[in-house]
Amino acid sequence: MKENIEPIYRSLGEAISASLGHEAMGLQTLKAAGEIGVPGILGIGIDEGKGFSFLLLEYIDSAPHIKTYWETFGRQLPRPCIIGT
Repeated sequence: MKENIEPIYRSLGEAISASLGHEAMGLQTLKAAGEIGVPGILGIGIDEGKGFSFLLLEYIDSAPHIKTYWETFGRQLPRPCIIGT
């Protein structure tokens, strides 16, 4: 679980539209492209009692190390993500 210790938002809608919401949208975009392994989003929200927002992600096992990892990753990264569109 990734925690974001920032000011509490007035509503869950505000939290989702803030930084973790943008991160969630980016992960969904990468996952939809189907080229690289991306964890599914299990939850996003705020804990008003503890004062943080959170993004809960699916666990993905580590893959074996390969020499061409970064080269392969670069080829598989969807083009819209590279040029920022």
